Amino acid sequence: MVSIRTLATLTALVLGVTAQDPPPDAPPEEPAGPLLSLIPRPSIVLPEWPTTLVTLVPAPSGTLTCATVLCIPDYVCIETEGRPKCVPSNRCGNVNCPAGTRCCNASCNLCTAPDVMCTQQVCDSTLELPAE
Repeated sequence: MVSIRTLATLTALVLGVTAQDPPPDAPPEEPAGPLLSLIPRPSIVLPEWPTTLVTLVPAPSGTLTCATVLCIPDYVCIETEGRPKCVPSNRCGNVNCPAGTRCCNASCNLCTAPDVMCTQQVCDSTLELPAE
């Protein structure tokens, strides 16, 4: 199993978020202009919940979305009140049921509203494990 620290380090390397000292013979960097100095760079922050593997704060807005959150296996990211949160997956056969629905018939990949009656026929489709 991959540790959180290893995953965070790999993510930082992929995004180019590294802390390296410049070589001693390198010329000092000149500021690129006032606009570029105001835009923050991406950074990795500690997860807010135990179901979150890595949270990336995007630049320039700094707001969190499901696009910047990586949940642990069998959890999916949903946004409530403008904040992302990892919740248990609502798996239904080969699909994930959207928030506010429930799995009605997994063999048919059928999700319904909570108060709708379900049929329990067996569909011909074979269940496949999702690619990870």
